[in-house]
Amino acid sequence: PEAMLQLATTHEFAGNEAEALKWYGQIASDFSQTPIAKKAQGAQVRLQSVGKPIKLVGKTTKGQTFDIDAYRNKSLVLIHYWASWSEPCKAELPQLRELQAKYGKRGLMIVGVNLDSSRKTLDDYMAKDKNLTWPQLYEEGGLDSRYANELGIPILPTMILVGKDGKVLNRGIHVSELDSVLSGQLK
Repeated sequence: PEAMLQLATTHEFAGNEAEALKWYGQIASDFSQTPIAKKAQGAQVRLQSVGKPIKLVGKTTKGQTFDIDAYRNKSLVLIHYWASWSEPCKAELPQLRELQAKYGKRGLMIVGVNLDSSRKTLDDYMAKDKNLTWPQLYEEGGLDSRYANELGIPILPTMILVGKDGKVLNRGIHVSELDSVLSGQLK
């Protein structure tokens, strides 16, 4: 299943999503009892998520319950999957802060989903970076955690933009695209 997952991911990154979906589906059916099957099933959900609602429920690092459904008809939600060991993720954080300042009052909600391997690593990073003011979700397991598997997150950073109607607008938006997309969505 590991080799098949690599094949599926390679097809996905090459833009051949139909082939990627085929491989993810085969992993899910042929190896249904393995942890890799959960990641493959999640990747299928993510690849087919545009125009559909997604679930994101959990506890924030401050112990509060987060449920993306609470923001339906209220806010655009940007889900930012990241880890403190990823330089590209850390490079995006100042831009996300700027976007939160610019669009927060107009209806943008950012939620971080941290995929560090340990809570201590996340806590140490957040103690240094006091500007992470949006909610952060965390569960042990890093790239093999429930959060990573639910949508088959293959790389970091990954960002998903969810519309006010609760449906995915973009499942792989880049930070450089956000300002123009948000200005159009949050008039």
